[in-house]
Amino acid sequence: KKEMIRDFLGDGSAFGINVSYVFQDRLDGNGGALYRCQDRVNEDVLFTDCDNFVDDDKVFLKLRDLFEKSRADAVVGVKRVDDITRFAIFKLDKKGKITDIYEKPANEKEWGNMAKTGFAIISKNIIKMDRKICLTDKMEYSTTQLFKHMIQNNMKVVPSLVEADFEDIGTWESYMHVLDKSKKKN
Repeated sequence: KKEMIRDFLGDGSAFGINVSYVFQDRLDGNGGALYRCQDRVNEDVLFTDCDNFVDDDKVFLKLRDLFEKSRADAVVGVKRVDDITRFAIFKLDKKGKITDIYEKPANEKEWGNMAKTGFAIISKNIIKMDRKICLTDKMEYSTTQLFKHMIQNNMKVVPSLVEADFEDIGTWESYMHVLDKSKKKN
């Protein structure tokens, strides 16, 4: 629905911001979308997966504040989940430091239950790197692979716990669930 987004936001002037658009001519993953902006990035980047919903309008401010305070290469929103097989899961050590990430693991005892929410602030220096750092075995570009590369190369990836309701709305069922919850609140 890119036309709807563009019609609503326009050039951003109505909201006091400057908006420009970059489109994926070939759908090659969320990392591919992120790196399409590479030539336009002069600042750190707020990245969101479009199929994720969080019921907290301050979540991005919290990410920004932690990013500035921690001087990290990336700050990622994380949420405890019941079904780890639906998400990329971060492994954390006893001090809460991210030590690994794995897409849809089966073993909660090994991995824990701290899911990647799809919300992150990523340093402009990371976006300037070759996009091959987020290339998967399936020949698509993934932010999960990007974070794995960063972790393996001792870059600072800091988790930010999302305490509000979070839902991956990538299926009609989960999207309808969020709509139903919203109707009940109002």
